[in-house]
Amino acid sequence: MQKKIIILVIIGIIILAGVVIYNVSIETEYIPQEEISNIDLRKTMVTLYYRNKNTKEIQAESMLIDSKELLKEPYLKLIEILLKGPNSDELEKIIPDNVKILEASFEKNTVKLKFSKEILVNNEIEGVVVDSISRTLMQLNEVESVVVEVEKDVDKTNNIVNNDINNILQNEILAENTNS
Repeated sequence: MQKKIIILVIIGIIILAGVVIYNVSIETEYIPQEEISNIDLRKTMVTLYYRNKNTKEIQAESMLIDSKELLKEPYLKLIEILLKGPNSDELEKIIPDNVKILEASFEKNTVKLKFSKEILVNNEIEGVVVDSISRTLMQLNEVESVVVEVEKDVDKTNNIVNNDINNILQNEILAENTNS
């Protein structure tokens, strides 16, 4: 009886070795119902922040874009998309239509953007605008901070009025320190 078992095991090993040697395998080919293009493979999801028309709070909207667009200056591309406005009817643009991006740079994990003066409302930049821009850009892994500036304007007496939010804050801090 043991001889029969040993002979069956040896025959099984020989058959298995023959299958492996002659590479006999059953292959099934998967045929997709719809072919996937290279453009579809490059799509990535980005999040943009707009104001909800009803609640007036900042709300996220996700958008699928071609990731190739984000290879060169991704922060600038995200702001350009943000300026175009939301796809949802429930959301509204925060940044006025006629605002232009004058400069954009990235240095030491900080994005620095300079906008045209049309971004100002009553000679100030709204906090909700800065919040929308910051949240949109902070989704990029390399961005740790965002600086928003507004172009300098020359008034009638040729004094330069700097509307950049950082200088306004610095001037307020200096005034508080000198009054103390």
